[in-house]
This record gives sequence, structure tokens and C-alpha cells, in this order.
Amino acid sequence: MTRTILLGFLVVVAVKAMLSPARHSVFPEYADAGRDIWADEPLGFVARQYLPYFSIAMTPLAVLPERLGCLLWTVLNLLVYFTGLRAFQRTFVPREQVATFLAVSLLVGLSSLWNQQANTFIIGCLLWGSVAVVRQRWWLAAVCLGLPAFKFYPLALGLVDAVFAPRLAGRLALVILALVLLPTLFLGIEETWTRYAWIAEYAAEGVHALRFNLVGVRELLARHGYDFEMCSFFWIQAFTGALIPLVLVASSPEDRVRGGFLLTSLWFVTFGPSVEAQTYLLAAPALGLLLAEAQQRGEWLSWGFLLGVALVAGPAQTSLLGDAVQRWLAQAKPACVLLTLVWIWQLLVCLSEGLLKHMKRTKGMEIEARWNHGTHG
Repeated sequence: MTRTILLGFLVVVAVKAMLSPARHSVFPEYADAGRDIWADEPLGFVARQYLPYFSIAMTPLAVLPERLGCLLWTVLNLLVYFTGLRAFQRTFVPREQVATFLAVSLLVGLSSLWNQQANTFIIGCLLWGSVAVVRQRWWLAAVCLGLPAFKFYPLALGLVDAVFAPRLAGRLALVILALVLLPTLFLGIEETWTRYAWIAEYAAEGVHALRFNLVGVRELLARHGYDFEMCSFFWIQAFTGALIPLVLVASSPEDRVRGGFLLTSLWFVTFGPSVEAQTYLLAAPALGLLLAEAQQRGEWLSWGFLLGVALVAGPAQTSLLGDAVQRWLAQAKPACVLLTLVWIWQLLVCLSEGLLKHMKRTKGMEIEARWNHGTHG
């Protein structure tokens, strides 16, 4: 049944991409980046925000007819995401609650799936990366967690996992180094570093926040009179991001992967940079997992709250309720408040559960040591 739903969704979105590749779609901008990467000074937001290896990778699709290129891009993204969901579901999600997990994963951030955003590819890679870490397939994990680094901040999940997995850390560093240096093979060293300078300048100026309606914590604080410059807010981002591995120290290895995925996914859509409504897709599987677990345990108060969060961060962010409601949600940012509360809640849950399990393990070791001492004494 779930395969049928996913396949049907893929067909619908793929047909839309083929019939209308330029309407409600960012693929034309990605295709322009694939062509402009070879120009002296490319235009468009992709060249200013994404590392050059993304534009180089888009070149084969950019030279195809627009309909075909958009179709292939859409199918590739959805296949990476849907197979990632299935692998993640088999590893972390209660079997009886698979439908809940998949439903939330499709409804939250729906606009990203519909308009061919790279977020679909990013979260698919992160799902696969988390599964690969659990299975200790370190090279696969490094590639999956490293590839989304063209938007910088998705690398945060790889860094969290690498804190507790030295075998991943070295491989991830090599993958990132290769991706950063790859454009020099095509563009030359000087041209490549010039483009990196453009990206750094664009980020420092904070122009993106002026061009788009952002809905992250920084914009929520600004709405209430607490306006932070980009450089100042960076320290808030760094502090909140550093809390994630700190609260996972006492957890078991598998709990660290699960907790790291949940907390980092929610961090992306709260304290992360340039949070738009489409960015909520990055938290969709995390919300789906939490909702499925609450349903499995019969925690109906938590289930009801999480369902409300999923609805506000999902269907309500589209034009389903009308343009006026959509504009109000973008301005008032209630989804940001709710998602931040979920992040804080899960931060405390991971900390308390990790400490409790650590205390039980420590007590068990003490009892065993006393038993062995008494036996051999």
C-alpha cells in the first residue's frame, strides 16, 4: 500500500514537471546555473548560495530540453527521498505506524516536493546517511552526509554523527575536501576561489533575507523587536547546534543517530539559515517519526500536539487555506514557535533518556563488579 502511494505521488509530480517545467518550479534557475557556471560571472541565486560543484552537476540536465531535464531532475530527487524514507522507516519507525510516518513526510514541506527544490535531494541523502551510520557503512555514510553540503548547513548532521564515530569523521572530511576542490578541475583554481568569495560576500551581506520571506527564529525575534545581525546570530546558531552532540553524549550509539537526526532536522528549520516554508521538508521525516512513536505508545496528548505542528508546518503553508492565511502564517510565524518548542522538548527528552540509561548501565556495572569481587573473594 505504501509503495503504491509513493509511486502514485512520484507519477503525479513527474507529470507536472514534464508538462509545466517553468511554473511553480525552481528547475529553470538550477538549469541556468548549470549553463552559467561556464560564464565569466554567472547570475542568479544558485551561483551566490550553492557551492560550484552543484552547478557543475546540473550541467548535463541543463543542456537537455527543459521538459526532459526537469522530468529527470524531479524523478532523481523523489527516488532519493522515497528510498531514503523506506530505508529510514525500516531502521527507526515502528512497523505498525509506517503510514503515519510516510503521510507526514509527504505533507510537511509539500511545496518543496512540488516545485522541484533541492531540499528533496538533501533530506533524502540525510536519511540514507543516518541509516548508513547505524549499519556502520562508513564510506556510504560519508558520501550521503557530504553531498548536501552545497548548501553548507546540511553538513551539520554529518558533523554531529562524526563526533561519535571517528571512522566516519575522516571519511567525511575527505568527501568534503574532494567536493570543494572538484570545481578546480573544470574552472581552474583562481576562478573557483573567486566564486567562493562571491558566496562568502553574499552570505555576509544578508541579502537573501531581504529578497525572500524567511520564517526562522532570527526573523521571529526580529518581528518582536530583537533584531540580530547575521554575524551576531551566527553565535546563537553555533551555541544551539553545539547543544545537540552535548545532550547525546550519554546515549547509546543507535539512540545517538536517531536523536542526532531528530534534533538536527529540527534545528535546520528553526535556527538554521534562510528558513523558508519549503525548508520545512527537512524536518518532515523527524516529525513523522515523533508522531508515529507517540501513536505507538498511546501518548495521545503528545500525538495531538505533534499532529497540530505537522498541519501548521505542512498543508497550512500552502495556498490550501487561501492566500490571506498563507501570508499571515508567513508574517506571524506560528510554525516557527511550534517547531522551536518541539526542538527544545526533544533536546530535554534526549538528555533525560541518555542520562537515565547511563545511570542504569553504571549501576549494572557496579553490581556486576561487586558480584565478581564476592565470587572470587
